[in-house]
Amino acid sequence: MENKYINFVLTGDKNYTIPITVAMTSILININKSRICRFFLFTTDFNENNINIILKLKNKYNFELINIDMNNYKDFFDKMDISTFKNKYISLATYYRLLMFKVLPEDVDKCFYIDGDMIVDTDLSVIYDNLTENKLASVVIEPLAMQHRKSILSHCYEIEYFKNFQKDALKYPYFNAGLFLVNIKLANEFNIFEKMLDFLNKYPNPPYADQDTLNAVIGQQYSDLINYLEPSYNVFCNMDYDQPFNDAFYNEEIIKNSFKKPKIYHYGGEWKPWNTTLTMHHYDIWWKYLKLSPYKKLKNPKKKIIGVIENDRYRVYKIFFIKITIKK
Repeated sequence: MENKYINFVLTGDKNYTIPITVAMTSILININKSRICRFFLFTTDFNENNINIILKLKNKYNFELINIDMNNYKDFFDKMDISTFKNKYISLATYYRLLMFKVLPEDVDKCFYIDGDMIVDTDLSVIYDNLTENKLASVVIEPLAMQHRKSILSHCYEIEYFKNFQKDALKYPYFNAGLFLVNIKLANEFNIFEKMLDFLNKYPNPPYADQDTLNAVIGQQYSDLINYLEPSYNVFCNMDYDQPFNDAFYNEEIIKNSFKKPKIYHYGGEWKPWNTTLTMHHYDIWWKYLKLSPYKKLKNPKKKIIGVIENDRYRVYKIFFIKITIKK
């Protein structure tokens, strides 16, 4: 399955034009220079100007860009109800990634999905090539969700598709859908897309939307065909890493070391570094890559810290800002 191309899908609406461009910049900066990135953008409301700004990256990097308008697939999304999502800041665009199993060209044998709120600070060609023809996917397990699975993943104990998880969660763990690599050819042979539709027909609008859907099918039915990547490939920048992780799939030391040396930064949660200074960790990394992108003239919010509080059990920082300004 090895060739010069490395395929990526990124999704979003008009609110994600800048983050997607910055994410792509980070990928291109770090990828092996002998490879060619091929980006498939699953978008709505991206106009010609948005695309032309992204294409300025061609002045430095060799890549291909294919924008696929998700408005052409409205019938698929009509059945989705965003009011049921546990994370209220997530839009309908979260479901777009499922179509990578359906609409990519036939010559795409395997493909990354990357969230637009991620920064890739490593060469992804390594794990791309490590996904062999007999493996279905490479994923990163959610350590916080696994540590607190009785609460965060309580719905998985009520859904038949997660019966393996219910019996042995550490053998059939729950992964984060912000980054994954999938063998598209093998997925088509297994009718993965059709199986995901079956899941959604039986359990419409699950709490974590597409992530529950991917886990119910790929994670639960094909765990023996999955490469479990180390947590440094999906480090959440809104997570308290000082808390215990003694039952979270990964060894606690590995989890905490990943926070110190992330390969991929994930700015999950409601507070994003491009619109607030309240990002809990690694705020400056996102702005570092923005300054290397076509949006380098964008000014970051200014902050002033006037108070830091720590409690006895965990280091919990409460940072109060007396001035936040965004210059356009």
